Amino acid sequence: MPRNASQDNKMDKRIGRFIVQFLLCALLCGGCATNRMYKEALAANSITSFEAFLTQHPKGKRAMDVTQRLAALREAADWNKAQRMNTRMNYDSFIARYPESTHVPEAFERIEKLKEDAAWYEARQKNTTAAYEQFLATQRYSNYTTMARDAIEALKHEAIWSQVEQSGSISVLEKFIAANP
Repeated sequence: MPRNASQDNKMDKRIGRFIVQFLLCALLCGGCATNRMYKEALAANSITSFEAFLTQHPKGKRAMDVTQRLAALREAADWNKAQRMNTRMNYDSFIARYPESTHVPEAFERIEKLKEDAAWYEARQKNTTAAYEQFLATQRYSNYTTMARDAIEALKHEAIWSQVEQSGSISVLEKFIAANP
């Protein structure tokens, strides 16, 4: 039995509604999956979970938020690594990668502390008046300043005592005792 135009029109409307419903369902289900993955990424709060989300949804409405969170996590991980390694190279690398980070002032402070420690170690290794004086000249506000001054005095005292011992003179010994009560 042939169909009439009215029946064809009804069929077209049904097909149209089906297509619209199908597309809405696909869109909503896709949105649900996106939201679920977004919530899972937030709950995991890890670099890998955010990277996975961005791989599947690079331009979605949540991509900007995830990108910012991912950047913050990477910065935190790199800062933790710099602190754990505690080397000038790691702090310099962190500063170069994140020049606007709130950790940059602390990174500079730690670099200065590492320089101070290295200079103190070098002075202690040489253990000479000149080495301690060089340390004091380059590290004016160091925590080791008092120890460097004490070391200089001790070395001078040892040098004078050595001269007293080598002279073998009682008068030189008496002068030493009088000068160092």
